[in-house]
Amino acid sequence: MTLRRMKRKIRQHKNKIVVALITIVVIALLVFLVTSVNFSSLKKTYELTEVDVLAVKGIEGDQITLKGIKIGDGMQTVLDAVGYPDSQTIYAPDITNMEFGKAFSLNETGVILQFKGDSLEKITVLPSFNVFLQGRTQVTYAKDEFLIAFGKSDSVKQMPVTQGSAMVLRVYTYNEGIHFITRRGIQIALSFTRPNIDITEP
Repeated sequence: MTLRRMKRKIRQHKNKIVVALITIVVIALLVFLVTSVNFSSLKKTYELTEVDVLAVKGIEGDQITLKGIKIGDGMQTVLDAVGYPDSQTIYAPDITNMEFGKAFSLNETGVILQFKGDSLEKITVLPSFNVFLQGRTQVTYAKDEFLIAFGKSDSVKQMPVTQGSAMVLRVYTYNEGIHFITRRGIQIALSFTRPNIDITEP
């Protein structure tokens, strides 16, 4: 086929070619949008202070909200919703733990929120927060009790109470993003993260 004939064919089918190109662009945009959606934002969420979240079948850690905040929220969003922490600890390179008690009218720490950079990555509640927790979600278990109630954990890890401490905690992790923290066989905290996350900092 000569160049002249090709040009003539293109002119004859110009409209079809334009429609085909537009269709390709639209499909590419749709594929991009679908693959870039954060599917965790589409999950149903449960407010920790209103729902017995551990009684919800199949629940995952990133479905938990606390005063409306959830895993993945930015630091300022969290501070606007919860208020400012009683204390804050920074671990290199980019971990920040914020401890809250007064924001919930407690005389001691009831909640620890952990950020990686600017993103909330872990919500931890302590026994003093039990006044706001429902049923099975209260921090009251002995080790054997939660293992019977929730089954064998997917992993168990020992961690120092604080960096450099000889005292250790045991973290029982479930792949759903639920973590029971014990000391000497007694639960001292309950943490929620995204699914399939190991806790690496206190």
